[in-house]
Amino acid sequence: MPGYSGAMSGPRTAVVPAPAVTRSPARIVAPLIAFGLTWAARTALTRAYQQRTGRPLPSAQDRTASLGSVIVWASVIAVSTAVVDALVQRAFAAPIAGAEPVRHTPGR
Repeated sequence: MPGYSGAMSGPRTAVVPAPAVTRSPARIVAPLIAFGLTWAARTALTRAYQQRTGRPLPSAQDRTASLGSVIVWASVIAVSTAVVDALVQRAFAAPIAGAEPVRHTPGR
């Protein structure tokens, strides 16, 4: 084959090294804080429901609870867990990256 050298032809691309991983204690602390705050939020929601209704929180195994109430409370717990996790991760994101936290100012 004329012109075939056996090597790949075309433009060469530079290999860009991956950014260094920050070995920050915040990487260990943030998930632990998120876990603790999630547990506290779930416990508070459970106690509030029990005080308000006088019954335990509806669960999927409880055949006396309506499916709608089970789905609603599963959604409430899931959303509260996601919100707590997002807030904690956002709070620790700036220290992990070594930058100042982003401050949101209304109207901007």
